Amino acid sequence: MIINKFVDFDKDKQVIYYNIYLNDENIITKIPIISISKKEKPIEDIIIEKLDLIEYTYTFLLNCEQR
Repeated sequence: MIINKFVDFDKDKQVIYYNIYLNDENIITKIPIISISKKEKPIEDIIIEKLDLIEYTYTFLLNCEQR
């Protein structure tokens, strides 16, 4: 199983997420790091959803695995 880890920014919610992506299953876990918006209440929910990362060409993957 290949696991990718990366950070992304949701411009609508103004939240930066730490993401863990399971390639074989196309499942992503989005963990909120910080909310930039002063209007939004703090976000504490972890999001787990089905996602085909290939559709998102703007995403920069950072492999954080220790070897």
